[in-house]
Amino acid sequence: MAATDQSLARPEKHFLDGVGEMPTLFRNFDWSESPLGEPESWPPGLRAAVRIMLTTLHPVFIFWGPEHRCFYNDAYKALLSDVKHPAIFGRPAEEAWAEIWEDIGPQINFVFDGSGSIWQENRRLPILRSGGLKESWWTYSYGPIEDDTAENAVGGVFGICTERVAQLEVERRVSRELDRMRRLFDQGPGVMFVMRGPEHRFELANRACMQLLRHPGLIGRTAAEAIPEAADQGFIALLDSVYATGKPHVGHHHRLAFDRGHGEAPDEHYLNFVFAPVIDEAGKITGIFCQGTDVTESRRAAQATAEREAHFRNMANNAPVMIWVTEPDGRCTYLNRRWFEETGQIPANALGMGWLDATHPDDKPRVTAEFVQANAAERPFRTEYRLRLADGSYRWVLDSAGPRRGTNGIFLGYVGSVIDIDDRHEAERRIQTSENRFRAAVGAVQGIVWTNSAEGEMVDEQPGWQALTGQMPDEYAGYGWTAAVHPDDAAATVTAWRAAVDARRIFVHEHRVRRFDGEWRQYSVRAVPILDAEGGIIEWVGVHTDVTEQRAAEAALKALNDVLEARVQTEVTERLKVENALRQSQKMDALGQLTGGIAHDFNNMLSLITSAFSLLERKLSKDDPSALQFIEVGQDAAMRAAGLTRRMLAFARQQPLSPARVEINALIENLRSLLAHSLGKGISIDCTLVTGIWPTIVDPNQLENAILNRAVNARDAMDGRGRLTIETSNATLAGAELSESVDAGDYVVICVTDNGKGMEPEVRARVFEPFFTTKPVGQGTGLGLSQVHRFVQQSGGGIEIASEPGRGTAVRLYLPRTTP
Repeated sequence: MAATDQSLARPEKHFLDGVGEMPTLFRNFDWSESPLGEPESWPPGLRAAVRIMLTTLHPVFIFWGPEHRCFYNDAYKALLSDVKHPAIFGRPAEEAWAEIWEDIGPQINFVFDGSGSIWQENRRLPILRSGGLKESWWTYSYGPIEDDTAENAVGGVFGICTERVAQLEVERRVSRELDRMRRLFDQGPGVMFVMRGPEHRFELANRACMQLLRHPGLIGRTAAEAIPEAADQGFIALLDSVYATGKPHVGHHHRLAFDRGHGEAPDEHYLNFVFAPVIDEAGKITGIFCQGTDVTESRRAAQATAEREAHFRNMANNAPVMIWVTEPDGRCTYLNRRWFEETGQIPANALGMGWLDATHPDDKPRVTAEFVQANAAERPFRTEYRLRLADGSYRWVLDSAGPRRGTNGIFLGYVGSVIDIDDRHEAERRIQTSENRFRAAVGAVQGIVWTNSAEGEMVDEQPGWQALTGQMPDEYAGYGWTAAVHPDDAAATVTAWRAAVDARRIFVHEHRVRRFDGEWRQYSVRAVPILDAEGGIIEWVGVHTDVTEQRAAEAALKALNDVLEARVQTEVTERLKVENALRQSQKMDALGQLTGGIAHDFNNMLSLITSAFSLLERKLSKDDPSALQFIEVGQDAAMRAAGLTRRMLAFARQQPLSPARVEINALIENLRSLLAHSLGKGISIDCTLVTGIWPTIVDPNQLENAILNRAVNARDAMDGRGRLTIETSNATLAGAELSESVDAGDYVVICVTDNGKGMEPEVRARVFEPFFTTKPVGQGTGLGLSQVHRFVQQSGGGIEIASEPGRGTAVRLYLPRTTP
């Protein structure tokens, strides 16, 4: 103590020693202007207080003298802003702390008055810092610095402080977090509670626990007191086990029935819960934490769902159709009993994607793709396919499904059904076949198809009638079509048509119609009523067939046809007998001889007929000019018959050819107009004629007839509508290129191709046989291709034919090359 007193008694600045900003400030401060004077003259109490302040690391400040001058250390300076430091150093306290003087002034004066010390904890003091007043909280103490020379023997106030802003914020956050945790605990959707001690005394319980247990005085009571019925249901034993072993217990759908009293039935609940031990810092078990979920409603809902599913399965298994269910990924998870009975599949093979194995192999790729695409797009699924039954047979079925969706709209998969539509499919097939047959029949008809209403009036668009007459829809509507009928035939036509409509019978008639180009043509008319299931007329379908040439030829050739028919019938009968008796290799020669004989005899007869007509012409031309018309008709018929004999002679190789050097391309170009006229507007003709074609020596007339014959056959095969292609080329055949009908050598090739119906193999094998034809009786002699075949062979060439049903026919003529 003596040493300390002596150091304070020395008048030097030793007490201001130290490292830091504030000791330096004390030593360098101009104290001459301060009421305190030089530090050497300061009272011992002040010097001791300053020494303590400058050497401590805790924030310390001093208010000294009547004006409460402010002094502080480095630790306190760190709490000040630039606004305060160093401005307040040595300044009166009331001036330095004007913003809080109302709070701290009385406290400072309380100490200066000698009344004692001040302690403040977490005191709010808004002090001036950068940017203005800032909220701050402080814990501080004010104590007196004794000075015998001062009033009340107190020369100043020694202050120690701690700013509590950061700590208070932490404490507030902790408090808020605890409050939040308490709220979460209390508001948790599940049951939560904490029990203490081996008696399992309730310490905490949330709202859900209170609502479940319905015990107002739960906290502080043991489990046996609060829930006496739990002991008999095994819960107390579980708590004892967890407390004793420290092993958590997890329960699922554990039944807990509460006795609510008042004679009511037990309140039954099902809980999923966890009992977990509560362990303190020393590792000792002090209690049990429980978290549980009341699954009573979900259990009831699951039971209801199971009952509904069982009900659904019962209905589905007894349904008269096959039913299936899938997941969102497309996997089939349910098929009803009827599916397995019908298909013979078992669940292990059918579920998932195995049901597709019961589809027809030709349908499976399509059905798979359609199902996968529909499932990915979550759209309705509908398709038809052949399903394999348990006996191995297939039947057509309709498979359709709608998307299943949850309450939130999420796609859950499909519910679908499979219905047997084999009978319907067969009926549709028959209808389609009938329709195709009708279309084919209409296409084969060489006429114009039209329709009328049930009342017999022409309605809607009639492209066939419009193309024939040139009338527009507003012109032929109703009975306007009669304007295109010849005036002499119109009244009779309308009368006959109305009678047929009224009688609901087939209409057959003939009249003249003005064609679009103004020419009057004779037409055969036939119309039939289309009936509905009740026998009512839906509409009339009719056909106009041009019979102008037919009627003219019938009148001119009737007498001649009677004679020819008997002769030809006799010869054909004889030919058939010979054909059946001879081997195939002899048949063609015999037929050639027969045909040649017929042609010679017929030619002799034609000579007599031609001579007779010539005599009649000279004899009657002056006396009866009107007879010339009949004579010309007869002569024309004789010329046609002569043409027939030439074809027959050509077939029989008994007609001499007139070979000449022929430029094939030029000959075909000259034929184009004739071909276009002969084939009609429905056939387009494409010619691909290569340059540099070799010359050949053949009968040009016979070659023209061969090409024309092939073109007419092509027209018939295309039903009057299609494309005919004529190509020319040079070919040298040798080795593998040779065929049975063509020898090795250089040839000029003419290929005539159509896109018609084509031929079956058995038909193609007989096309060169004489009199073989696939055309209806009266529409072909069957000599056309056989004549072409004979002509080409007679010319030293060959012929090949290629054809497939539905892909048309190509005929190649190989004519030998001649040297230039």
